Amino acid sequence: MPLLAGWSQGAVAIESMADSEKSFYFKAAWRPFLWIIAASALAHLWCLGSVFFLDDRVTFQNNPLIESGRFWEASKNSWTYLGYIIQLRLFGDGPMGIHLVNWFIHTSVACMLFVLARELLEDSKKSALALFAAILFVVHPLGSEIPNYARTQDLAWVTLFSLTASWQMLRLIRGGNWKNGIWMILAI
Repeated sequence: MPLLAGWSQGAVAIESMADSEKSFYFKAAWRPFLWIIAASALAHLWCLGSVFFLDDRVTFQNNPLIESGRFWEASKNSWTYLGYIIQLRLFGDGPMGIHLVNWFIHTSVACMLFVLARELLEDSKKSALALFAAILFVVHPLGSEIPNYARTQDLAWVTLFSLTASWQMLRLIRGGNWKNGIWMILAI
């Protein structure tokens, strides 16, 4: 049974499994994501000690829109500024919280890349190739800009939602239901 079967098909298949089979299925299903998270943590969690640099200082420190909470005045960047305001209110004025959220989004992008690649390959034996691609993406030095450069968070969000929309569109085209279409539209 493919790990990315439709919700109803997957639920029926899982219900028909014995308890030991269910335990193995769920452990096997989460294992690739744990590898991706571990690789990302080893490659990038040091960024939590990074400081604001380049235009991070202009964006986060002494910015009247962020200090006042008037994110809507940022026009095309209003959603990004809303995210910054929430993060700075939750984690304080330092860069650690922003870098933590950036690392989380970057890792989520790698996990979504794995999900999409595994679905595109349509073969559970080729899921190792999808896992390799996701791990290569998450640890590649060119990808280190997202967790380390606080201002790039909007790029990471766009990538995450684009991959999610692509995955849901693929599922819809391959015989999914209206829920896939709703998720695709929401991700866009």
